[in-house]
Amino acid sequence: MNTQDFLQEYQPAERILKIPTEFTFIFVEKSPKRYGGMGEYWYRWRRDIMLKLTDWVALYAAAHDNIRLWHDGQALQVYVVDNRASQDAVRKQREAMMETER
Repeated sequence: MNTQDFLQEYQPAERILKIPTEFTFIFVEKSPKRYGGMGEYWYRWRRDIMLKLTDWVALYAAAHDNIRLWHDGQALQVYVVDNRASQDAVRKQREAMMETER
């Protein structure tokens, strides 16, 4: 998913990330390089977006216990969000709603 779309669609304070996968990996560049190739216009905010993503991770980690640093390299950090418990909760809630509808 595009990073800017991710930041706009998912709020770090929400109880459950409504992502339909068990794991979500978030890649954060430590110091984004300037981009000078084709489509340069679209990448000019790359540094700002990485700063916002770093803030998002910090806010999410403060409100949730299912995120951890998975990789810390020279150029980037990778975080993983374990959505398995959230997916189970959503599934149970749907099942409960289906039973009450009968």
